[in-house]
Amino acid sequence: MHELMREHLQDYLHRREPERYALFHKFLFVHYDLQLASIDIRNITEEHHAAIEAAFYHRQLHPDIPALYDRMIERAGVFREAAQWQTLVRLFLRMIQILEDSPEPDDMRIATCLNNLAVLYERQGKYDQAKPLYLSLVNIRGEMSIDNLKTAF
Repeated sequence: MHELMREHLQDYLHRREPERYALFHKFLFVHYDLQLASIDIRNITEEHHAAIEAAFYHRQLHPDIPALYDRMIERAGVFREAAQWQTLVRLFLRMIQILEDSPEPDDMRIATCLNNLAVLYERQGKYDQAKPLYLSLVNIRGEMSIDNLKTAF
């Protein structure tokens, strides 16, 4: 579907039929998520890359940010094992933005995403991009309690 048409349809549904809007995105999330359910790391295709990004997109429109985070981490595991770094970088960047923009930012989840993103950059040899993320983690660690650090890192 053309981007402009999709935006108009979503805007229309969101304003005039919010229940249908939520069902629309829930249906599409389930559709794309099912494509990832039994993925094999040796056979990841472009369709799988598109499916994880589409599933993430449709799930992010649901207000349950912790559930979005948990699902993204769960589904990203296969892509991490298959060294599909670029797809993961896009997902972690979007997840960090969502977490930071949330009404109640979750420092532990933000720290975990920053750490995962820094590791992805490091594995690609992009040390100049990893370094500021690691420095951000040092600042977050200073603000978090010892109990939170044990589960975040």
